[in-house]
Amino acid sequence: GVTHRSKRGKFQARIYKCNNEYNLGLYELAADAAFAYDTANRLFHSKGNDRKQVKLEDTRFVFDWINMSDEECSGAIKEEKATFNFSSPSDFKQARSRELKIRFQAKDSNASFQDAGVPTEGDLVMKVRKEVLSMARMVAANTPDVP
Repeated sequence: GVTHRSKRGKFQARIYKCNNEYNLGLYELAADAAFAYDTANRLFHSKGNDRKQVKLEDTRFVFDWINMSDEECSGAIKEEKATFNFSSPSDFKQARSRELKIRFQAKDSNASFQDAGVPTEGDLVMKVRKEVLSMARMVAANTPDVP
């Protein structure tokens, strides 16, 4: 899920798998932290993957999701087991845009979101990819082989 860390003024994304908590990083925007959570969740709920084993060939959908059309995304997830903040890339992009507008209307109108430490969408995708792959490696290392 996503938690606001008031002392830092950031949002923390984390996920629980196999009775362990995995940190997915700190983010300036709640929408970005929710995107990180959704990406990790998609990794474990993509068709062909189970909760303990991730097939690398299926990770393309997980990391390219943000660049897909809403139609391409439908049906790629086992919906009965998954809960996501954003059901489509357009949902995420709209939520992020709203949050950026609200945040920067309250601040100096001349400041850009990049000046405030908010990454571009491309930089966000790269950060999330790194965090989620790191988490997947830890899950694999901490999961005993059970027949």
